[in-house]
Amino acid sequence: MSDNFHNYDTGTKPVLGQYHAYVKMKDLNDGMKYASRLAVDRARAAGENPRNGDVSIYFDDDGVGAKWTASE
Repeated sequence: MSDNFHNYDTGTKPVLGQYHAYVKMKDLNDGMKYASRLAVDRARAAGENPRNGDVSIYFDDDGVGAKWTASE
């Protein structure tokens, strides 16, 4: 099974303390749930405490994205 989430090299360095996720699906409820969970899981895997951050959710025509950002 292939991974549906890809990181593309854009020539920029990732911002420390931010973890992104994007889920391509039409159902907004499921998209919010899966994208936010994936962003939090990526932060946790990097050694961050998920309770010490904020999740932002954004939408487009094809799916839902989420970004976990460390609180200051």
